[in-house]
Amino acid sequence: MQDKWIVREMEKREIGAWTIAKIQDITPRHARRVHKKYKGIKDPKLLPCGRKPREITKEEREAVVKAYREYLVGATMIEQILEEKDIHINHNRIHKILLEEGLAKQQQKKRKWIRYEKNIV
Repeated sequence: MQDKWIVREMEKREIGAWTIAKIQDITPRHARRVHKKYKGIKDPKLLPCGRKPREITKEEREAVVKAYREYLVGATMIEQILEEKDIHINHNRIHKILLEEGLAKQQQKKRKWIRYEKNIV
């Protein structure tokens, strides 16, 4: 694991934070931060990043499915429809519910390039 290696190398003081950062493809400041946080701990473990997702309630699920069956529109339109009814659910959460219910398809990947064509009038 990279965090164990960073702490071990910083403790040895044979190579500097800048070199450690280059090897691990991180910033020198982050290397120092990891060392400061985990020095003295035998088996350091980094926790997953970000916030824990909130559970989808039964009421949210029912409201989204009902709106979808009534209007047959996508997540962003359902978001606006529910806003009018004073129900606040963001479109990413709505899309997740629709995927779980089998009412939506997985989003397609965006094109990596678009051919440039000069319009001659």
